[in-house]
Amino acid sequence: MSEHVEQTRRRMCEMSFAAFGITCLGYVKSVRQGDQIEYSVHGADGTHLGQFGNRATADAILLQHDMESLSVH
Repeated sequence: MSEHVEQTRRRMCEMSFAAFGITCLGYVKSVRQGDQIEYSVHGADGTHLGQFGNRATADAILLQHDMESLSVH
């Protein structure tokens, strides 16, 4: 890692990192609800945006709001 990148990383506080991509990234995580799997969608800052019955719907909702869907494991 370059020295410049390392210095920048050190300066980024937790909140600025959370805000990175806040308007263009959505994180999708599968969650178990009883005996079913649903898909929870969160903004880059961790805000819960919704929960959907399937991954395709979660991805489509993000796309409609001009957000890129990323998986969280």
